[in-house]
Amino acid sequence: MAKPLANPAAGPDAEQACDDPMAHCNMPCAEVEIEINDTPGTKDDLVQVRSEHPPDRPTVDCQIRAVTYPPSTSTIVLTNPDGRLRFGAADAKTLSVPVPNDGSWVPFQISGEKGSKDIGDAVIEAHCNTAAGPLMGKKAATVFWFEGEIKLVPGKHPGQWIYGKTSATCAGSKEGPTIAHQAKVELRPPGVDASAPQVSKLRVGIVQNQEAGLMLTMTWTASPVANWHAGVPVGTKVKVPRQLRDSRRAPLRSIDADEASPLLYDMSPKALVPIGSVAESNDNPSQEAPLNNPQPGKDDSGTVLAEVDSGLSEIQIHSIFIAYAVVYNTENKKVNAIRQRKWGLNVYADLATRKIPLNAWADPSDGPIVDEPVTSGTFAADMAKDPANIQVAPVNPTDQVELVRPALGSGF
Repeated sequence: MAKPLANPAAGPDAEQACDDPMAHCNMPCAEVEIEINDTPGTKDDLVQVRSEHPPDRPTVDCQIRAVTYPPSTSTIVLTNPDGRLRFGAADAKTLSVPVPNDGSWVPFQISGEKGSKDIGDAVIEAHCNTAAGPLMGKKAATVFWFEGEIKLVPGKHPGQWIYGKTSATCAGSKEGPTIAHQAKVELRPPGVDASAPQVSKLRVGIVQNQEAGLMLTMTWTASPVANWHAGVPVGTKVKVPRQLRDSRRAPLRSIDADEASPLLYDMSPKALVPIGSVAESNDNPSQEAPLNNPQPGKDDSGTVLAEVDSGLSEIQIHSIFIAYAVVYNTENKKVNAIRQRKWGLNVYADLATRKIPLNAWADPSDGPIVDEPVTSGTFAADMAKDPANIQVAPVNPTDQVELVRPALGSGF
């Protein structure tokens, strides 16, 4: 039990402290004790610093109670002189708490505003009636924060074609990934207990976004042979564009994830690791395209008289990604992005030569967060399939192939 206080408001004529803390002494406020994380231990006297990207304030439950007993409820104003803490999930610098005189606990919450330099340097002070009133108790806390990095290593191997019955896939190499990710995050300040419940639920992970803009193009070249409709007279002429191109553009930055992992790029054991370890993953982008994309053969009036096969001739991938090293909370599924690094992919895949020059690049180094991470919404892969983001048009509208209906038996 804490030592009872003299009347803090009585000045030089203050009454002597009560010998019996249970007595109803003439004190305007009780002396108080505070517990962080609602426990008397000290290893969990921690709160995570607020997340700037995306904005969030993790909170920790606390409680306060009287340990001396004035005649009535005390008005205790909680402050943090060094500005490292806030009270609740809002940006509240002080908190007024009515503390009953029966010793029962009263709940409140804290959040971290600014990271601690040392263990216990964020002190909660409990003042009587006002923020400048007499000090009735205090409690040391630590605002833990993170330092991290994201490494990206582009691959050096050529891509490959994978053929199915009706489609071809332009994919990365079998010899290694297009790009490898490595994310590391460490606790600060030194000495934070990683087994504390506020820390043990956290993991290092990777979030990846795809930038807005042109994502890919697929091009088909018209065949010199038409599949004519029944009854079309010999000598009839139709035209089709020599080349048809499918262009897909993302209107917004999007999250590069899927339904199995709607937030993190990868949730495999190597890609989601305890704080202080290295999360590893890789990306091997691919794009599937139909081997044939038939075009309608039209006469000069615009009537469709034939179908003209158009064979896949080229795929180009133009993609820019942002990889983020993040802290992932396994309980509430939120992330705190720590560092970012951009990378991109330029692929020109020529079906005729079956070569895929693979040009993956990455920024020279990582840096602080300057591109707010997208953590929800439409997945990048789904955005590429949305008809609103797809434009199919001739490469050159004036470059046409003219086909003539031959006589029966002379070929089609």
